[in-house]
Amino acid sequence: MNLEIMLAMLAEIDLLIARTNSPALSALPNDHDLHLYTRKLLALLCAAQQNQEQQQQILGAPPQQLDPALGVAKHVFYSLFSNPEHQLRVDVRLYLLDGIQAFYRTLTSEITIWLLFLEDDKKLDQSIIEGLIRYRLLNIADFDQYLAQLLEGARNEKALSFAIHMTRWCLTEQQHNITPSHLAFTLDVLVQMSHAQQIQNSPYGAAINGLLSELSKKVPSSGMEKAREIVSARKALVKAKVQASQKALTTDTFRNQVIALMDEWSMLCMGSALTSQRDGNQGAQAAFINKLQRQNVFKSEDFTRRFFLVWTEISVERCLQSRTETAQRAGGSGPAPAPAPAAADDAPELDFRAVDIYAKLVVLLVKYYHRENATNAKASFFAIVMQAVTRALLTESETKKMRFNQQPYHRLVARWLADLLSPDSLLGNIHWQILVTFWNALSMLQPLRVPAFSFAWLELISHRSFMPKLLLVKSPKGWPMFQQLLVQLLLFLEPYLHSAQLNQPIRVLYKGTLRVLLVLLHDFPEFLCDHHFAFCDVIPSTCVQMRNLILSAFPRHMRLPDPFTPNLKVDLLPEIKQPPFILATYDAALLRHPKLLQELDSYLKNRQPSSFLADLRSMLLLRGPGAPSGPEPPHSCESSTYNVPLINALVLHVGMYQISQLNKSPVQSPITHSPCMDIFQHLVLELDVEGRHLFLNAIANQLRYPNNHTHYFSCVLLYLFAEANQKSQEIVQEQITRVLLERLIVNRPHPWGLLITFIELIKNPRYNFWNHSFTRCAPEVERLFVSVARSCIVPPSNNKVEEQRDTPAATTDARGS
Repeated sequence: MNLEIMLAMLAEIDLLIARTNSPALSALPNDHDLHLYTRKLLALLCAAQQNQEQQQQILGAPPQQLDPALGVAKHVFYSLFSNPEHQLRVDVRLYLLDGIQAFYRTLTSEITIWLLFLEDDKKLDQSIIEGLIRYRLLNIADFDQYLAQLLEGARNEKALSFAIHMTRWCLTEQQHNITPSHLAFTLDVLVQMSHAQQIQNSPYGAAINGLLSELSKKVPSSGMEKAREIVSARKALVKAKVQASQKALTTDTFRNQVIALMDEWSMLCMGSALTSQRDGNQGAQAAFINKLQRQNVFKSEDFTRRFFLVWTEISVERCLQSRTETAQRAGGSGPAPAPAPAAADDAPELDFRAVDIYAKLVVLLVKYYHRENATNAKASFFAIVMQAVTRALLTESETKKMRFNQQPYHRLVARWLADLLSPDSLLGNIHWQILVTFWNALSMLQPLRVPAFSFAWLELISHRSFMPKLLLVKSPKGWPMFQQLLVQLLLFLEPYLHSAQLNQPIRVLYKGTLRVLLVLLHDFPEFLCDHHFAFCDVIPSTCVQMRNLILSAFPRHMRLPDPFTPNLKVDLLPEIKQPPFILATYDAALLRHPKLLQELDSYLKNRQPSSFLADLRSMLLLRGPGAPSGPEPPHSCESSTYNVPLINALVLHVGMYQISQLNKSPVQSPITHSPCMDIFQHLVLELDVEGRHLFLNAIANQLRYPNNHTHYFSCVLLYLFAEANQKSQEIVQEQITRVLLERLIVNRPHPWGLLITFIELIKNPRYNFWNHSFTRCAPEVERLFVSVARSCIVPPSNNKVEEQRDTPAATTDARGS
């Protein structure tokens, strides 16, 4: 049966799910249509699979033909993550995968591979992983080793939170006879962390110690001892396998064959250079490529990957060896010095010829590669080469640690970016596939995973042949991909930026990041506009200038009104009625806490439950008795008490709800005395200093170019300032001023909405700004306010209150004020 027909049946099942009001599949009777359709699909799949296996035995199947069961299973598996909060939908898909497993025995291995190649956020979805384990659809030993790798270095907080939860769930609740030996590697890393001073001083120290204490009481000591033995045995086995694999891949015979081919190719390229012809010796080069084909270099993906892995290693070795030889010639005949770190300023320059001729060979192979009965053969071949290079880089970085030199790999990938993505009639139709291959490789080599490759990685993602082409692809399907790369970079920088402890390498990386953002601000402002929320989620509150760069972006077709124009009527601007585009899933943090989201939506509609406001603060905590259950955000800061992404999502969710209600109203309604404003006022008064600062920053993050979000949140901020008029509430006014001021005293650019709001605050006598004690608590503070006020066209004078009364205040019209 045709695969498309089965996928159409799956779409019908999704329609049934949408019409079925049930929390789970187990709650439905066996004769329900949903059960009947799923059983029918499984029966058809089983018959189609058996029919294809019989044909394979009799006639043989085409090499590119996909098993129908595997095709449907792959589609079902990936669709699990499109809406993981819909429990019935997840139950049906797990049921289908379990049914396919009954007649497709290798499905567990396939699912494990698919899972390990997903994005990190999806791989660590607790509900889905628990479901896969319950249905025995996941190889726990393989997943255990992957999870242990994520935990190494204690940098991935989401992985650590997930590991603690999953270990407790598997071992203390006796899930499907899972024993400590199944999670041996994860347990080993957690035990090591329990002894690390850095972890003990963090909030996770108590969680790890509590888990290990609980396991010691509930899990037999023999089980834990067996896990330790398995760890030692597995490590020895893995080491032996790696050594055997390396030996098999780099046997002297095979390695010598590759070296002979490299030397032959080098002579051809050198001959081309000597003749001063860019494409000289074309005939000889074509003959060399034919020779590779005759030697069956491309006979299988594994052999091709092995071949280019060895070629990559030898090319990099020769490149790095050139520095040692240069140093020996400069220093005379003495013992060779130890390899210096890549950052050494006095190190001799590298000779990149070995890398360059390798890059040239791959470019020619991609251009002229052909394989019968294979679509996208060129792109698939280049993906194999990039896999080999990525593997070589990861292996070398893990082996050499601080001695790893990123320059040869940077040179290699940069050459391919320039040559393969240049205007070329031979490759123009596969530019998108090549871009995706580069993106996959760069995602695998992100700074969090390979810190020693960070500088080269930043240069590559901002390369003129990669970043612009990815962002200019028809229909912005490249935008989310580049947004993920930037988020990966910001997540790596976040711990350093939050503590404001920047050593020289991190300082250089930070400056490079700012330059990339400046290029995006100038050439792709819409990209920053549409993804501002995702970026602000991972930028620490200390990085004011970086956040300003992102929030200052505005669509290139828009002309910003001058915020210093006298009597500017912001509420009459035509743009102020338009909503902004937000491509990021801004409510992702709320979706991770469904109980909070349900109560929030209920309160917005009818102010119920009545206890919502009283419980709200505790629900925004990152940890503690009142914090909502569920996974921690992937970028939660250890030193923060609050769930920052959750606060950001809540503020925008509430604001967007209120804006939609205002747009439905036939007459202009005030923003005061609404459930939305009740929530905002409660938070600004009840949160402590840290929480209030984070909350006000979440509001200020929406003060951008002219749109209805900017206008609404500007009114909210001014209203909160005006309402905090009691002496005990002056701290609120001071913090509002601080949030605005700290964004204005840094270097330009400054967001338009930020300027509009601050100008209104200092010019409108309603806010009585200059009479507040915090504006003159110290001479230097008063001079700062006067300086900023002067830049905002407020005449400096000792009698500022009198000047306020004579100054028109018409910049922002706060509804209901």
